[in-house]
Amino acid sequence: MSRRGWSSAAAWDRRLLVASLALALISAVVMASAASSVNPRLAIRHWTWMGIGLALCWGVANTDYRRWLDLSIPVYGVSLIVLAIVLGGLTAGAEALYYHLKSNADVLRVLSANLSLGISVRPSWLVGGIGLFVALLTLARPLWAKGTERRPAAARA
Repeated sequence: MSRRGWSSAAAWDRRLLVASLALALISAVVMASAASSVNPRLAIRHWTWMGIGLALCWGVANTDYRRWLDLSIPVYGVSLIVLAIVLGGLTAGAEALYYHLKSNADVLRVLSANLSLGISVRPSWLVGGIGLFVALLTLARPLWAKGTERRPAAARA
């Protein structure tokens, strides 16, 4: 790449850094002014989380992305498992809200019925189960992909 291309890329990164730091500073000033009358600890908590975020950004930016490749499939699978659990919970909440609005049923009673398998299999269990099945298939995919290496077309003929 030419020297000119490198300088424009570095300038873009500096502009992005300055813009994000300015945005963080503005949010910190707004939080400090709003928290001064409500709870001064909120501003300190905001600065703490900004520091943690800045440290994490620095760590990720200084790590070569190829180091993350070994973790990509397990992290993806874990995120799918968490997504399945959240979707199951949201389905249970939506069902409880529906029955509360439709027939004025107690929300906690519907949610407790969702946790019980004595009545029948509730929709939240189906949604969560299908999501977990897809997540487990994703996690197991590298295991069965190792044995089925593809040969080039010329070698098959």
